[in-house]
Amino acid sequence: MAKMIDYYCTHCGKNFQAEEREIIECPGCFWSTSVKKKEDAALETQAPASPESSRPPLSLAWLKPVAVIAIIIAVVVFLLPRLGGVLQSLKRPSKSAGETLVVESGQIAEPAKAPANAAGAPAAPAVPAGTVTPQDEQVLAARASVDPQRELSPEEKQILDANAPFRTGFVEKLPSQAWTLENFEQMVGEQERFYKIQFPHSYHKKLEELFKATYLPAMDAFLAGDLMKARDLWVASLAFPLYSQDVRKHRGVALTMLRPLINDTLSKIGALNEMIVEQNFRTREEAITAGYAQFREKLNARAWAEAIDIAGKAEKDMDELDKLAAQESAAPDYTNTAGVDQDILATLVDIRTPSRPAVADMRALRADIDAKKQLAESFLPERVQEQAAAYDKALSLIASKNWKEAREQLEQIRFPLPLAQDAQAKIQVIEKLEKSKT
Repeated sequence: MAKMIDYYCTHCGKNFQAEEREIIECPGCFWSTSVKKKEDAALETQAPASPESSRPPLSLAWLKPVAVIAIIIAVVVFLLPRLGGVLQSLKRPSKSAGETLVVESGQIAEPAKAPANAAGAPAAPAVPAGTVTPQDEQVLAARASVDPQRELSPEEKQILDANAPFRTGFVEKLPSQAWTLENFEQMVGEQERFYKIQFPHSYHKKLEELFKATYLPAMDAFLAGDLMKARDLWVASLAFPLYSQDVRKHRGVALTMLRPLINDTLSKIGALNEMIVEQNFRTREEAITAGYAQFREKLNARAWAEAIDIAGKAEKDMDELDKLAAQESAAPDYTNTAGVDQDILATLVDIRTPSRPAVADMRALRADIDAKKQLAESFLPERVQEQAAAYDKALSLIASKNWKEAREQLEQIRFPLPLAQDAQAKIQVIEKLEKSKT
């Protein structure tokens, strides 16, 4: 039987016996590095202490208390920011049935029930919608003032510098290129070969003379900007000489073979009719554009009264243009249709009334002119006095709590900007008051 040795564990302090071997584990903590023979431990206590021997043996026993301390510190750090909310929740009254306390992101939400005040009685309920607050009363009691000789505010400078977009969509352009004499003669030759019909030399000469006398000058008139002359010359170019005294033969041979030129010329006449109708629109649009530029020049020169007059004329021109656009317009009658075939003439009558042209969208221009005109009026002493009188009357009505008439009076105030802004703020408060009474 092996000899049993007394051992001692410096980690957990357990005494035990075990057979002597190289590695001994403590039956208490299962550590091996802290197990020592009792006799060796007794010798160590009797030996004089030295700097090296006085150090306690290396042990991991200190890790447990350090870990516990670290955990306690982490818990305190986590709970400390929330401790105030928890204490507040403990002071709140217990919730009644049906109430829900919502906790989100570590914060305790206020209960739906009003909290109790210091005396234990329920606190005053929240201000219902429509109730006038002290801030609203301050708005009603405020009094704005304006100096006609003042400098432009940043908001007014922005209004003055704005440039409203205005662009017409009209373009004077033919649907196809004009024919030359060479193109015309080439087309006639191709048609003769296709239909296997040869025009007499005399008829060729009549067609060429008509083309030179009417079609070619029409193109020159169009390039010169004379739309009416160009249109009427192209109409005259369709008065082809009779191929035969029999109208049916004339239509079946000559007009059929000349169909490419006829169709193209009709399309040009239709385009010119549309341009002539639109020309009236373009003239009015150009007048409005020129008036707007002049209006801005007067504003920049601080010629307020002259700018207001120009703005009134521009607004009148825009009204007339809107009325004109709503009407169906036809081009003027053709000056000379003698010799034009009846079937071609019927088509000419149809294309004299084009579809309604689309005019430029003037909404942005109207809004800009109106804003600038109000700005100009705010620098006219007589207009400022009118608005100030309306403002003073509104304040008197507010003082007597005549809300309806006060609001109607405030709605008339459009300038100067300080009065207009204060009037709008007062209108909002009055509307709140009127809603609270319904």
